Amino acid sequence: MSEFRNNGQEWDIDVALETEFAEAGIKDGYMTYTNEDVLCCIKPVIDNIAAMMVQVIGDVLESSNVLEGIVIGGEFCRWEYLLREIKSKLPENLRNKLYPPMEPATEVVIGAANLGLTRYLASAQQYVQS
Repeated sequence: MSEFRNNGQEWDIDVALETEFAEAGIKDGYMTYTNEDVLCCIKPVIDNIAAMMVQVIGDVLESSNVLEGIVIGGEFCRWEYLLREIKSKLPENLRNKLYPPMEPATEVVIGAANLGLTRYLASAQQYVQS
């Protein structure tokens, strides 16, 4: 779905069936999905991602920290539609600070940071500022 751009396109998806099921919309092994069908599936996920980001950004700003950039990761981090939707939900002054990784090494760093944070939180240790 990384090609989805919310442009009204229809999608023929291979459902790996040789039999036709006209009542299910399967013809020649494909099922056609409309732009609206795809939006119904992905919009709630995108809205949840954006809401989570807004919450975290709010927490960062509330703590008087400076937010210099937002690096996103994950399978769809370079998906143009997702980036556009997330940017539209961010405050105007942060929209140009959203960065998809440009190199695979960035994904490794994000994964390492997540692993370290997860292990830290799982160990129930407290953060001490020096």
